[in-house]
Amino acid sequence: MRRQGGEAVLFGDNYDQAEAEAIRRAREAGGVYVSPYNDPDVVAGAGTVGREIAAQLPEVGRVLVCTSGGGLLSGVAIAIKAHNPQAEVIAVCAEHAPAMYNVLTGEQRPQVWETLAEALSGEIEDGSITIPLARQHVDRAVLVSEAMIAETMRWFIGTQGWLVEGGGAVATAAVLHGVVSTDDVPTVCVVSGGNVDVETVRQVLYKGKMQA
Repeated sequence: MRRQGGEAVLFGDNYDQAEAEAIRRAREAGGVYVSPYNDPDVVAGAGTVGREIAAQLPEVGRVLVCTSGGGLLSGVAIAIKAHNPQAEVIAVCAEHAPAMYNVLTGEQRPQVWETLAEALSGEIEDGSITIPLARQHVDRAVLVSEAMIAETMRWFIGTQGWLVEGGGAVATAAVLHGVVSTDDVPTVCVVSGGNVDVETVRQVLYKGKMQA
């Protein structure tokens, strides 16, 4: 962004603080705040992921989606359900970032800011469009632990040669660690990000080596 002449402001210690500051700055400047999830165009854009899955695997019976505020989840779920109403859509959240899990289950698990899935951290805006959309189109929600996320990041590096961030690995973690079965229907895990810094990768690999 800076190379293109834009201004990038780093603010706060967590996502919620940064989001609040972005909203404040947009209002102060008379600008437009674009939420990464609470926006119909963002949800519609995410729906193209679901359409791509349906096009490449028409017989898909289950889709697991890495979930935070629910923009990606809602878009994928709407597209998959339009393709096959019987297909199961599962929201996968990190145990330390359970915002949408809480919405869908009624539980009140706390947010823990220290997590490998930092891209999934943060609460959901009051009145977010993703809340009713997820409740209507998503079948269930599950959680994965930090240990599961770390092991899955190592698995991606070791078997696929992919650098996947923790938040992008949670859906696959649910399958690799038996939280969700794949035995009965064709299943897809959405891998949604590779924005991971070198130090995090080093720590994940080092801990895996120590546990071996």
